[in-house]
Amino acid sequence: MEFNFETKIKELNEIVLALESDQYNLEDSLKNYKKGSEISKEIQKYLENIKKEIELQNQQTNGIDDIN
Repeated sequence: MEFNFETKIKELNEIVLALESDQYNLEDSLKNYKKGSEISKEIQKYLENIKKEIELQNQQTNGIDDIN
């Protein structure tokens, strides 16, 4: 399954809103907190990979510019 940034952000936002609304009992709140933490880690890893790709692309572009 492909990572969908927008979907993960939406899921995380829904969890945060539900936790803030006191919609869940303590046990369910803990489960949702853990799920939100995992989603947050996935998003962070995804963004770190994107940052690396951008830095690599910039290095390659700068290398081409240095040759010219």
